[in-house]
Amino acid sequence: GMAALAARAAAASGRRATGAAPASHLRGRAYSVSAQSLAYCVSQVQTFDRERYVCNLFLPPPARAPVFAVHALNVELARVRDNATEGTIRRMRLQWWRDAIDSAARGRPLPNPVVEGVAHALALRPLIRPWLDRLVAKREEDLDIELQPPDRAWLRTYADGTAGGLLHCALELVGDESDAAHEAAARLGRALGVANALRGTPVHASQGYVFLPRDVTDEHEVRIRDVLTRGRAAGLPEAVASLAQDAMEDLQWADAAVHQLGSPSVRRALAPAAIAGTALHALGRAGYDVFDSRCRDTQQRVLVSLAARQIFGLKSTTPIPTATAPQSGPKGA
Repeated sequence: GMAALAARAAAASGRRATGAAPASHLRGRAYSVSAQSLAYCVSQVQTFDRERYVCNLFLPPPARAPVFAVHALNVELARVRDNATEGTIRRMRLQWWRDAIDSAARGRPLPNPVVEGVAHALALRPLIRPWLDRLVAKREEDLDIELQPPDRAWLRTYADGTAGGLLHCALELVGDESDAAHEAAARLGRALGVANALRGTPVHASQGYVFLPRDVTDEHEVRIRDVLTRGRAAGLPEAVASLAQDAMEDLQWADAAVHQLGSPSVRRALAPAAIAGTALHALGRAGYDVFDSRCRDTQQRVLVSLAARQIFGLKSTTPIPTATAPQSGPKGA
């Protein structure tokens, strides 16, 4: 999307203007943040985003603390919608986080462990600021969804700014500035964001909305009210399969690019490819029934995939199966 290109351009121009230091120099530029604040950031990611927590353990040691801080920020932003029901309160909380990021960028963070962790990350790599700002903006767009987003383009752009933005930050924090690595991050972020949106459907539906785009559900004649009230709808597996296939193509493109780059630091920064691959294959095994528990019980498979990718350099090359008709009757009823 254009906003993603703008964020990358802002980061690139910042590199040229500041001559940003490579990863080997990160230790000397650290903001003085307490071990307690950083431990809190790690704890939040471990509790609320277990898969990214495991991926971060593969990062080069100097990059772990700042990446955990960025991911803790993502946790806080994602929980705004869950922790407040009133739209005005949600937007006020997001504005607080906007101001908090600004305070962190100025080196005078508000007294909050996540904000202090973000100040640490920004001191190491100021160029991640556009991605953090965009992360807040995308979470605000999330609040505008009353029933479902309008189209595939919205979902892709949302994934670019959320899952993709986190990957761009990780690349910056391991010191990789190449356009090829950031293009791989963009494609992987799109795949991961869509995969997470699909497997999160049961939770979203319980809150009265879904991330299934209207143009896709219209194409497959899916009644969203049935999804929300019954957990089943004619055409739903086919709609999910269509989105999952696009995501798998993005993932395979990103995997090939990372393999061609041959950089251990890039492979570690983009370790969440294991999450995307595992989630998409789980959807396929479940016949694209997003309400099947197999779509969410994936932590052990993520660990196996991480080991295969990080130790042996394997990648997702197996196409996911074609959609199958759902079984009659809701599971677990």
